[in-house]
Amino acid sequence: MPTDDALAPRPPGPACGPPPQSDVRPRDTAVDAALLDPERQFLGCLLQLPASAACALLAGIDPDDLATPMSAFILELVIDVVASDRDPTPGLVLGHAVTTGRAGGEQQHAWLGHELITLYQAAPVPLTGKHYKALILEAAWRRALRTYATRLQQAAESSAADILATIYAERSAVDAVYSRYRAAAEPESWPAALSTLRTGSRPAA
Repeated sequence: MPTDDALAPRPPGPACGPPPQSDVRPRDTAVDAALLDPERQFLGCLLQLPASAACALLAGIDPDDLATPMSAFILELVIDVVASDRDPTPGLVLGHAVTTGRAGGEQQHAWLGHELITLYQAAPVPLTGKHYKALILEAAWRRALRTYATRLQQAAESSAADILATIYAERSAVDAVYSRYRAAAEPESWPAALSTLRTGSRPAA
């Protein structure tokens, strides 16, 4: 008959338990956050593209379409670099911020450099950039629609007729955002998307 010791539950062996603490790699929370944010994923795609492909991806989107000020700021820098026909690598974007006086003080400079590298490292396949662009523009359209609806409702309740008519006419601005969103959401064939990239197009960071 087995003894009480034999019936006692045994601790899991090495193969069943967690790896030794020395083998556990710490998670990079900055990269994790970038993976969950469409705006940062879009920026990461841009940082991996040559100037020609980045220019095509930037068509129809503005920094004001981004909800996060820091992401909008980086997009402004990327647009400037691409406009000068340079690949928007993290190094060139950071250098542009420094030479134009927009890198700020030492702490902001360090933050911007770290953020650019994080975006570059956490970026998905660059060809998915249009997908993230559509997500950004859809969110921008919804924000614009909510703002417009609130203003229209408030004006309808108490404003003079001419003021209400002016606000009602502003729906064209909301429609313009919607049109850009729909253009970005249109499916694109892989051959057409691949034609915008040069062979071995991912620039060095």
